[in-house]
Amino acid sequence: MSVLFPQPTSERILSELGNWRQAALSKGMTNDEVEQQNEFILRQIEHLSTAWKESSSSYFKRSDLPEGPSRAVEFLVAGSEVIVVTHCKQKGGQVPMGAGHQSVVKTSIVSLAIDLLNLQPLQPVPGTIIADKVPSKGSQYVNNKIAIEQEGQFIAKLAGAENVRQLLAPVADRQSKPGILLIGMQATLRDILSTFYVISRNTKIAIAKDLINALKQMREKNVVHRDLHMGNCALSYDNKWVIHDFGFAQNEGQMVPAGTSINVHVSSPYILEARVFNKESIARAVD
Repeated sequence: MSVLFPQPTSERILSELGNWRQAALSKGMTNDEVEQQNEFILRQIEHLSTAWKESSSSYFKRSDLPEGPSRAVEFLVAGSEVIVVTHCKQKGGQVPMGAGHQSVVKTSIVSLAIDLLNLQPLQPVPGTIIADKVPSKGSQYVNNKIAIEQEGQFIAKLAGAENVRQLLAPVADRQSKPGILLIGMQATLRDILSTFYVISRNTKIAIAKDLINALKQMREKNVVHRDLHMGNCALSYDNKWVIHDFGFAQNEGQMVPAGTSINVHVSSPYILEARVFNKESIARAVD
């Protein structure tokens, strides 16, 4: 691998790149694919390290390698800080958690997070599994895009809430293309409850405790989810239960538009409008 960075820059970057290998292998990439990815990232980082001040683009897509499980790489650039995200295309026709008619969620991995000026690592650390949520193509693209933008706004409002799925920090405003980057999840509550009878009593109590805590954190910020169901409760990689998918969320007290019928402006059958509870404004009873 040819590296033109002066020492110790090259050692620092190579060390950081090595940290995501295990996560990449767990998502179906091979060692050769990881090495190809590293070489590509190094070439782009080398370019950014000399031209980041002049560069107006914060998005680069790999196009020089054959089709594979991770042919897309995204460079999120804020000044001299760079977060590199490898988008993993799952093999075997598997559908990543969260993929559906409302949006497409791809499994991704933070490959590198570094401050090019100070050569300091950023958060999250390389190897962090995340989800890249983008609007699905088709007739509902505009509505999906609006829902995802709204989700980003509400998660930002709930920043730091322990049991609410968080955005990828420190990227608060992703301008490279439509979509948001979310911290990755292991499984949904629906997945777990499929084996409910083999779950211990203590585990059931822990699930309930975390989700109740999530509702309390939402109430503190006057956020009403409006689409709570088993698919929107998930287990994080640090084994905490969180509530996610805030695409239909609203602020408590927000008035329901006059003439709005139940579920007429959304496609999720799980949503209960405030009027079910004889409320003219969004109330926490909805959740």
